[in-house]
Amino acid sequence: MNEPPGRDIDEILISAAGGETRIALLAGGRLGELEVARPSLQSVAGNIYVGRIDKVIPSIEAAFVEVGLSRSGFLALAETRPVGARGDTIADYVAEGDPVLVQVLRDAAGDKGAKLTSRISLAGRYLVLTPSAAEPAEVRVSRRIGDEAARDRLAARLGELAVDGESFIVRTAAGEAGAGDLAGEVAFLRAEWREIAEK
Repeated sequence: MNEPPGRDIDEILISAAGGETRIALLAGGRLGELEVARPSLQSVAGNIYVGRIDKVIPSIEAAFVEVGLSRSGFLALAETRPVGARGDTIADYVAEGDPVLVQVLRDAAGDKGAKLTSRISLAGRYLVLTPSAAEPAEVRVSRRIGDEAARDRLAARLGELAVDGESFIVRTAAGEAGAGDLAGEVAFLRAEWREIAEK
């Protein structure tokens, strides 16, 4: 949940009953945000799956991917094409029966399956790592870090840590992070990616 812009949250109300949990964030006695969580409708957004290409539809430049959910997920050409590649059709990258590593961008809704991407990203507190992405390594800094000196310092530090094939986004929370914090998170995200790749 995101805090309401410009207001400090001063009260959190939680109610759990009837198969759902409701969380209300109050700022100055007014409702800032409400979230309702139902275990039966658990989100899979962000989950990573090894799927199999079920069907390739050239007319819409997309593929349907079986990942073990209630219906096949939707993988568009733009989410299949590797960074920097210039392939013209979905068939340049996938074929029916191919195994594919995908991440859920958006949950299924109505009669539409989950929206998928083959560009895996792993988020930490300070950084987002996209492995197997950029050649050479790429570092981008959140625009919400307004101090130019801080932006330059963070970009330089991550530039020293990143290796070819990695893309990092420096999140707003990194503005106050020390060099050791950033190095530790880089190591953690790389280890997480290695574990996913091995599985």
